[in-house]
Amino acid sequence: MEGQNYNVCFDMETGDPDDVVSLLILLAHPRVQLRAVTIYPGGKDQIRFVRRLISSVQGKMPKTKQHPISIGGHMNWTEKPQTKKYLSAGISKHFPDANTGVDEDGDAQGHQVLADTIAKFGPDTLIITGGPLSNIAALLEHHPEISLNRIVCQGGFAGDNVVPEQHRLKKFAGLTELQSDQTSNVCQQKRLPRRLLH
Repeated sequence: MEGQNYNVCFDMETGDPDDVVSLLILLAHPRVQLRAVTIYPGGKDQIRFVRRLISSVQGKMPKTKQHPISIGGHMNWTEKPQTKKYLSAGISKHFPDANTGVDEDGDAQGHQVLADTIAKFGPDTLIITGGPLSNIAALLEHHPEISLNRIVCQGGFAGDNVVPEQHRLKKFAGLTELQSDQTSNVCQQKRLPRRLLH
């Protein structure tokens, strides 16, 4: 990120610590202005946790970092208001202020939050993903007018050709490529001009 400032949208889940740590890094990074956070699946408890965590961190940041950050989830939270299994107790216990109180709605569904943010800050807005690509897939499906110049997808999957046998997760046993129609569909989009897979 040397020498350049970024408007960033971060797409995350709350069940694993890496995404929460990534959120904290993005909030604090001097060259990043975090503009939106979208969550998978996006229940009210997840939205409350992320919103209060952001508020707590922003309160300790310079004034230039204390700006509104839009929040949305993939799911329609009016249909499935709670997703407790997606909010890790092991993570949330370290942030007690963010893990209490009334559950909250997002500003809009995730794809709309992304579309509005990109429309406001331009197609060079950097999208970073940490969880399933449901919000990104929905953005591409519902907003054909949106151009994406840069999206960075990272996640916890690593195949049998990378991870030593004793450290492999059972759910990934025998796989060398991530088996996800959603990931494949997003990566093959012609609206993403550059595709680098690491």
